[in-house]
Amino acid sequence: MDDDGNVGELNNVGVSRIENKMGCHGSPTCQVEFEEAEGYLIGTENRGLNHMFTFINTSRVGTAVQGVAAAELAFQNSLWYAKERGSMRALSGTKQPEKVADPIIYHPSVRTMLLTQKCISEGGRSMVYECAKMADYMMRAEVNG
Repeated sequence: MDDDGNVGELNNVGVSRIENKMGCHGSPTCQVEFEEAEGYLIGTENRGLNHMFTFINTSRVGTAVQGVAAAELAFQNSLWYAKERGSMRALSGTKQPEKVADPIIYHPSVRTMLLTQKCISEGGRSMVYECAKMADYMMRAEVNG
């Protein structure tokens, strides 16, 4: 764009290859080439690596949120399944006499597995909150010098 706000020639920016990665396919990663492209300074001159690491460190919180979300969804789906799926009678006595079998949520080992999932999910959520708080402190410290 020129000084008057008119669109000029396009910059010579292109994607040379898309990365193949194991996880998080909803966020494509690629190699970008800037052959003879015009750029603008963002941040402090000669501090680009510092700025990059600040960005990377704070984006890790976003990646952790994705993991916590997956763990929480797995727990919620497991809980629903355990309440619906019948298999033999509960060890502590019949819970639903009108049905052929009691839901597996009444079995102690299933409850143990569900509680383990819940602990992982809630522990991850707590860790994300703590990390986000630290990232906020870091940003505030950088702004204040």
